[in-house]
Amino acid sequence: NHTASLRVYDIAEGEPGRKPGFIALQQLCAKHLVRVAVAGGDGTILWAVEEAARYGIDARHRVQFVIVPLGTGNDFSRFTGWGGRAPNVRKLLRRNCEGLAALVREWLGATVQLHDLWDLKIQVDERRGAIIINKKGKKDKIQEKTVEKCMHSYCSMGWDARAGMEQEKHRTNSRLGNLFNYGVQICIKGTPCRQKPRVADFIESLHYGESEDSKLVFKTRRAPVGCQLCPGSSGNDSEASTESDDELDELISKTPRLVGTPEVLIFLNIPNCYSGLCRFWEGARRVGVDPAIDEHLIKAGASANDGKLEVVTYDNVFQAALASTGSWAPSLKGASRVFSGAPLFLRFHEDLEDDLDVHVQIDGEFYKLRNPESMMLHMRSQIQVLHSSRS
Repeated sequence: NHTASLRVYDIAEGEPGRKPGFIALQQLCAKHLVRVAVAGGDGTILWAVEEAARYGIDARHRVQFVIVPLGTGNDFSRFTGWGGRAPNVRKLLRRNCEGLAALVREWLGATVQLHDLWDLKIQVDERRGAIIINKKGKKDKIQEKTVEKCMHSYCSMGWDARAGMEQEKHRTNSRLGNLFNYGVQICIKGTPCRQKPRVADFIESLHYGESEDSKLVFKTRRAPVGCQLCPGSSGNDSEASTESDDELDELISKTPRLVGTPEVLIFLNIPNCYSGLCRFWEGARRVGVDPAIDEHLIKAGASANDGKLEVVTYDNVFQAALASTGSWAPSLKGASRVFSGAPLFLRFHEDLEDDLDVHVQIDGEFYKLRNPESMMLHMRSQIQVLHSSRS
């Protein structure tokens, strides 16, 4: 039998760096390994990790985290086995807190697993770029030219993020209402008859490493406009040799390219996304690049503590919305495996004439990027997370 001392604090109480709950946690961590239950949405765990750092708490070795799901999608909570719905407060408190005692016993009996945390940095053009967020239901352009976030679950870019940003403008206090609104926005923005940008419209290349000089995962353009060796170009040397053309064609044939015309690119640290119901890596039965730099990609597994990110593309956001309403794999119709590994560097297209807008989602936070330049993903650290025996 386990015994536990349970302390409950309001995380909103106190200023950052002066919160009573974390002051108490700091004192306990000096002598004990502490299990901390954080009530909130997916982003609340990261907030707790970063707040703990203000007090010099070694969150990697002295704290084991568990989430109590109070958010909308609750992907992280679903992944760790604690479900996607908030616990019923009346059931927790009735009969002298019998339900709460049962939940604490579950936390004590949970399995501890390491979980990767990722640093994500997006840079927009210094002169023409802008970062737009939702603030109190309205779009607001911030002064910074860089987005720097920590990620624990997944990041996506494309029409799913645009739909999510529209949903945030109409966010309510009702989880079901927010889910319904998100589904409506997905259907509106992602209908097959609506013209939508493809991944190839806003991404130039993806690299396995920390710069665009690193190993190429895929490239979306054949050659720069005006390339003298490109057949049909208007370069100055109109007498390009057949040998040069053959060499260029051979080089192009060996360059990894995206397959098809996907609309969404996703970087996964956990297998589930979109309220926990879409499992794209498991459902993908095809490779989304040709030729792939990993010949065993279709057999590769996935883990949240292996120091790797899984990269997938999805053909149609509308299909994703339909997949989320059923129990069948999102499968098999549209999901493609692109790569598994880290760190990763992504280069966006540059348009010298028109503005390029790209919508991005990072663990449930949405951004509209105007004229983005690059995105970098590399592993920050690991934390200990409690996984329910229900999973």
